[in-house]
Amino acid sequence: ERTDVSVVPPDPSEGVEDIQSKTAKSVRVHLGCVHVLEKMLGFQRTDYYSGKVVHEELWRTPVVAAEYRTRAVWFDLPDEVVHRRVAQDALREMTIGVANVCAGLIGSIAMCDTRDVAPAVVFPNLVDGDTNVRVYLYDTTPNGIGISEKVFARVEDLWEKALALVEACQCESGCPSCIQAGRRGREAGFRKKETKIAFEGLLGRWMA
Repeated sequence: ERTDVSVVPPDPSEGVEDIQSKTAKSVRVHLGCVHVLEKMLGFQRTDYYSGKVVHEELWRTPVVAAEYRTRAVWFDLPDEVVHRRVAQDALREMTIGVANVCAGLIGSIAMCDTRDVAPAVVFPNLVDGDTNVRVYLYDTTPNGIGISEKVFARVEDLWEKALALVEACQCESGCPSCIQAGRRGREAGFRKKETKIAFEGLLGRWMA
């Protein structure tokens, strides 16, 4: 599957409110309306015991599973993380790890089910000259049910809990209890060390 998330520009006539922004530590965090498009690209068959993919089939025309507007929180990872402290070949898996951990912990600050929120990531678009690495956390209910507002208010608490979880997990390089949490957890690979660096960057630990 593939999920595309894009920010909807404010439009009072369409009921789209202005984007709210604030600085958490040294990171700009935003709250606003987003457009979510979920597509099914094909399927994989995997070995139950090893998790190894034994067959994969991509459909010629993707199937749209869901399309709606909702509320979301989003933030970009610090440049220090993206361009200096983490190798480029680890960037994708690390960012997915950050999104997975955050999404898995939102229930602890918003009192909701983990299925009420979902993560998405956006990577640099060299064609457009965009070098940002962005994490979205969005309500899975169309128009939102207030979860994103709670995350926006307590995003630093979320990052603190995420870093503590990654540090406390007994695994060596990543597992379903930390960076591989969620339905697409394996996409985070085994970048536990890099994910920890990302949360330290979000919390400004290097500048303390």
